[in-house]
Amino acid sequence: MSIPVKALIVVPTYWTFEEGKPSPEKVSYDHPTPLNSEGTLTRLLESLTGLETASFGVLVITATTDPGLETAAEERVESIIASFRDRLPIAQFAGTELRLLQKSLARRRFAKEALSLQGYGNVRNLQLVAAQILEVPVIIGLDDD
Repeated sequence: MSIPVKALIVVPTYWTFEEGKPSPEKVSYDHPTPLNSEGTLTRLLESLTGLETASFGVLVITATTDPGLETAAEERVESIIASFRDRLPIAQFAGTELRLLQKSLARRRFAKEALSLQGYGNVRNLQLVAAQILEVPVIIGLDDD
């Protein structure tokens, strides 16, 4: 986030294999979005554009049903949020950011396995970690649907 915010809206979004392809998922989510699908993230972000953006920022946390999908999902989500950058203070936290955070914490002898993008509980914990890193006093958790 490039501006100080009073609140952070955190939106976890869950992605899976393309429709019609075998999906040997390693992690199960209720209704992950297939990579070749439109999904609901765009609609959610569009609904936030009418709010006064000076008081909040948006962080999209991108998780997948299989670690092998991380790069594709990160790119897919980036393509979605790119069109909102001129209307929302928005950023993405995905595999790239997780690895950087794990590396930084490892220097402080913090087990990198303690932070993960695999599983609902881990993703929810990352919402709290992100708020601490960004020094935001209030987080609002919204699902992407």
